[in-house]
Amino acid sequence: MDRESIGAEARSDHRFQAVRMTKRTALALAFALGALGLALLALASLFGGAFQPLDSVAHFRAHLALAALVLAILAAVVGSTLLRLIALAASLVAIVAGVTTGVYMVPVDGVSRLSFMSTAAGVAPAPIGSIPATASGIELTLLQMNLRYDAVPEPALAAIRQSGADVVTLEEVTPRWSRHLASIADLYPHRFDCGLARPVGGMVILSRRPFADDLSICVPDDGFAARRIALDDGRRLTIGAEHLKWPWPHDHWYQIAALEPVLARLPGPLVIGGDFNAAPWSAAVSRYAKASNTRPVAGIGPTFLPSALPSRLKRFAGLSIDNVLVSEGVSVSEAKTLPATGSDHLPVLIRLFIADLASKG
Repeated sequence: MDRESIGAEARSDHRFQAVRMTKRTALALAFALGALGLALLALASLFGGAFQPLDSVAHFRAHLALAALVLAILAAVVGSTLLRLIALAASLVAIVAGVTTGVYMVPVDGVSRLSFMSTAAGVAPAPIGSIPATASGIELTLLQMNLRYDAVPEPALAAIRQSGADVVTLEEVTPRWSRHLASIADLYPHRFDCGLARPVGGMVILSRRPFADDLSICVPDDGFAARRIALDDGRRLTIGAEHLKWPWPHDHWYQIAALEPVLARLPGPLVIGGDFNAAPWSAAVSRYAKASNTRPVAGIGPTFLPSALPSRLKRFAGLSIDNVLVSEGVSVSEAKTLPATGSDHLPVLIRLFIADLASKG
C-alpha cells in the first residue's frame, strides 16, 4: 500500500472517530440535560399547594425522580467531567424530591422512622406499626376498591369475599354493579349507597356491623359518602368513601374546597377510603387531610395503571392514587394491595386498630 493510500485511510479513520465522539458527546449531553430537567420538575412539584398545575405533576414525582436518576447514571457513564457534574447535581435534586414519596411506596413495619421525609406537603403520614400485645382496643379490616364502572363483576366480588374485611368502601358503583353487590349481602348486611346514578357510578359503604343512626352523609357531586358503624364496645367509628375527579385542569380542587366544611364536622375516630386521583404526598391530599383532621396511610404503594397496560405492572409502575386516611385514635398494623381484579385500580387492604382511648361518639 503506497503512502497516499495510508494517509487517506488514516484521515478516514480520524473522521470516523470524530463523528463517533460527537455522537457520544451529544448523547451524554442529552442524558445530562434530560436528567436535570426531570429532577427540577420533580422538585418543583413540591410547591403544588401554591400553583395547582405543579400538583398535577406531583402525582408523577416518584416516576420523574427515578427517570432522572437513570438518565444521570447514563450521562455519568458516557459523558465528560462537566457532564458528570451536571449528572451529579441532577441526582441530588432527584433524591431530595423523590425521598418525599418513599414512605408511601414501601410497606415496611416501623416506617414512622422515615416519616420526616414525607412532610413537604404539610401532613405527616400515618405509619404502619405492630400493635403491642398488651394494647386494648378493637381490630378492624377495611377494603378499599374502585370497581371500575364497566368491569366484569366476578373477580371483584370474589376478592371482596376472600378479603375478610369488616368494612368495604367502593367507588364507581353503577346500578349494574349495585345488582351484583346484592350477591354478597350475606357477608355485608349493612349497606349505604350514594350517587349511583352518576355517569361513572357512585360510592357504596358495606359493613358487617350495623350503622348508627346519628350520621348519614351523601354528597354525590363531590364524590363523598359517610356513615358511622357501631363497634362491639358501644363506641362508633366514622367511615367515609371518597371519589375525587382528576386533578387540575379538572374539578379536583373545587371538590376539595366544597367538602372542607363537611370534612371538618366529621366526628372521630374516622377512616376515609377512596380513589382520590391524587398521590398521598400531593398538596391536594394534604389539604383534604388537614380539613378532615386525618393522615394518609403510609406504605400502600402504586395502585393505578390504565387498562391498556399490563395489570402486573400496577404494583411497580402505577400511580399511588387509591388512599386511606385515618384520624387520631386509629392505628395501622398493615397496608397492602391485593391482586388485580377487572378494574384499572388495585384493591387496598388496611388492618386497623381502634384504641380504647379513642374519642366516643
